[in-house]
Amino acid sequence: PRSILKNNQENNKYFFYEPNVEVFFHILKNYDIRDILNDKNVVLFVEGLNTEKMQIYVTSCVTYKNFEKFYVENLPKYKEIYEGVFFAATSMCQNIRNYAQADFNTRKLYSQKTVSNYVANLKYIFDANVIEDYRESIPCDIPVFIVGAGPSLAKNIKLLKEVKNHGIIIAAEAALKILLAADIMPDLVITADTHKALYWITDVTKGEIPFLIDSGANSDFLNLLHNPKIIYATTMCNYYKNLFGLSNRKLATLQSGGSVTTLAFCLACHLNMETIIFVGQDLAMTGFQEYAGWEDLRTRGFQRELIAVKGNIEETVFTTDDYKLYIEWFNMFIADVCKSNVINATEGGAYIEGTQVMTLREVVDKFCKQEFYVERMLNEIESSFNVEEKIRVYKKILATRQECKAVKQKINDAIEDLDNALRLLQRGGWPEKEINKVEKSVDKVNQFLNQSEIMEFLQIRTVGEEKELVTYLENKSEDVYGETINLYHRTKNYMENLLSANEELYLMFSSLIDEIRDRFE
Repeated sequence: PRSILKNNQENNKYFFYEPNVEVFFHILKNYDIRDILNDKNVVLFVEGLNTEKMQIYVTSCVTYKNFEKFYVENLPKYKEIYEGVFFAATSMCQNIRNYAQADFNTRKLYSQKTVSNYVANLKYIFDANVIEDYRESIPCDIPVFIVGAGPSLAKNIKLLKEVKNHGIIIAAEAALKILLAADIMPDLVITADTHKALYWITDVTKGEIPFLIDSGANSDFLNLLHNPKIIYATTMCNYYKNLFGLSNRKLATLQSGGSVTTLAFCLACHLNMETIIFVGQDLAMTGFQEYAGWEDLRTRGFQRELIAVKGNIEETVFTTDDYKLYIEWFNMFIADVCKSNVINATEGGAYIEGTQVMTLREVVDKFCKQEFYVERMLNEIESSFNVEEKIRVYKKILATRQECKAVKQKINDAIEDLDNALRLLQRGGWPEKEINKVEKSVDKVNQFLNQSEIMEFLQIRTVGEEKELVTYLENKSEDVYGETINLYHRTKNYMENLLSANEELYLMFSSLIDEIRDRFE
């Protein structure tokens, strides 16, 4: 380890995993490793001492920004001596890396839609709540039922009628149509996907449906609802946090896990709910179906590769690679974070470690004994903003659109400075005085942009271009002259992408203001 740390010029973080606790204590007794233990860039995991938190900690450190730098190496002979442990550890690391890479690919693919959703969903903020508004009103001993749209939902959906007003039913948006067709109105529906298919909500316009949302949820999806009651459950966007801060409200960033049911589970744990029950959470192709009520996969021409996993009821069921990631996420979160009693009443699908398997009939008989009316609770609590605070939020939105104009000017200044620098360099030689002047000017523009509140939106929109620039900077050659020209060209290209993103953002905020103006002017 010392030889690795000695050359750690980039302040990389290192995770060291010792699978044998006796070897660790032998090292402590016979060698002085205080320098390693005290190194802020070192995290040491020892089997039998602290590995229960290893997966969730490593996962928190490996992100869409740095997954390409995440490597796994082993000391000589460890692979042979600890073959089983080695395989488990490397598989865990590969899964973490794959998840982070998938996150980056999704962010890049849906960058424009993400920003569009963030801005469009601001129109709900004036009459909405954050989930924290209800924390004191929700008894922790009321059971929470998280209902997915898995094939097994058809087996026990009718029993959910007995849950109503005796537990909290949180339905994934994909389960809403199925529940309404069975004459079951969930207490809350949760949606988070940036690009959720509109199929799941088409023709669902019955009354006021309370929706828990991620602030970046598909705005087109929400637009199909009739006068929805919106509760912001989580956000990755600081702009939302700052707006709710105007009312001294806190909107948390939950570890969502990548799906609406994992987010619902995180939310229930966040609220310290004592008992959480899964229904319709197959995470597998039970009965060769993808969702409840869908036709057989074999007749649909389904071509994705299926993976055998342990079943919740059956010995083996078959799942997809994305569902398998969710299974592994549940396994990790239940083991490392969740303090609730977690029951799987799906009656089919994949097994989730750390859950107690029960039928829904058994769950209802055991846990649904007291009355609790979610609709009444929602109606008793005022929205997060009072009249004066709503006006402040509106003025903040107006100011944000105006800020887009200032940012446009600064980006254009940076592009002009880079063009001047390139002209100087392409004449030949190295006009150091002029180059230093240009670099200082570009640095000032970057400082302005980094302090601007809208830079968050611009970085989301240009996540792919930013990563390309960062990757280039980390791998550029030592040819100062050639690389400086290359760097300026790449930086100029990045600035032009920021400029385009800023123009899009200005139009988005203009559209939002047109939609809400009548409330305030």
